[in-house]
Amino acid sequence: PAASGSQYQGRNESIWIKGDEALVVWGFEAPQMRCQKAE
Repeated sequence: PAASGSQYQGRNESIWIKGDEALVVWGFEAPQMRCQKAE
């Protein structure tokens, strides 16, 4: 993703938040999940 937004990195997880969207990886080699804000 682009450099803007907030990124949090843990031991086996990461969360990248930008606007109404978040990209989440929860666990070692887990697939990336794309989450959007509900209306």
